[in-house]
Amino acid sequence: LRSHFQPIFSLSHRRAVGYEALVRPINASGESLSPLTLFDTAQGDADLIFLDRLCRNIHVRNFLSAQDPDTWLFLNINPRVVVHAGQCSPFFKVMLDRYNIPPGRIVVEILENEIADENQLAETVRYYTSLGCLVAIDDFGAGYSNFDRIWRLGPDLVKLDRTMLIQARTQARVRRVLPTLVSLLHETGCITLIEGVETEEEALIATDSGIDLVQGYFFGRPDLLSSAESDSVSA
Repeated sequence: LRSHFQPIFSLSHRRAVGYEALVRPINASGESLSPLTLFDTAQGDADLIFLDRLCRNIHVRNFLSAQDPDTWLFLNINPRVVVHAGQCSPFFKVMLDRYNIPPGRIVVEILENEIADENQLAETVRYYTSLGCLVAIDDFGAGYSNFDRIWRLGPDLVKLDRTMLIQARTQARVRRVLPTLVSLLHETGCITLIEGVETEEEALIATDSGIDLVQGYFFGRPDLLSSAESDSVSA
């Protein structure tokens, strides 16, 4: 298991303000596997929780070795693991304490549309917020996403799904409405981020919409952090 990091850029600051950690599995033959294939090997919730925690631990270690104290680390948490937040053991807090990383540098990404139980979702947001971490609702605009949930949950960031960017690129009506959507999210107190920006045209659409942060191949592909000595785990 290895870590790659994709930069997240602030349009106003014109620099990377964070990195999303992505696991890059390699099998015994040296072949790359997809993360989905990796997590499909988990047999039951106990295996899944262990694997998810192992990935987060590797990501934090590799991120800290880059010695960039002014950026956020975005950590994805598997939706099936999210529902166990704070219930099994205080792993997340122990991990932060072990590496002496301020919780405010961690952005926990939660796939809102994967958790149907409203109370469970709110409890999860409260748990990570209580630790001092930031919380991002991921893939907003896909599936079950709606503004009511954003108002009630009060996340720090909202990540707009790439499908909204594609629609804005191909449909003038959506392109006109996108700035209003971003403005409404700002009214809830959220920082806005749009992912999947792959072309200059899409970058201009994001800029015109008033979005705060951008992520995608146009700004940087997932890779090792240049100053990091990457740790990995083999089994």
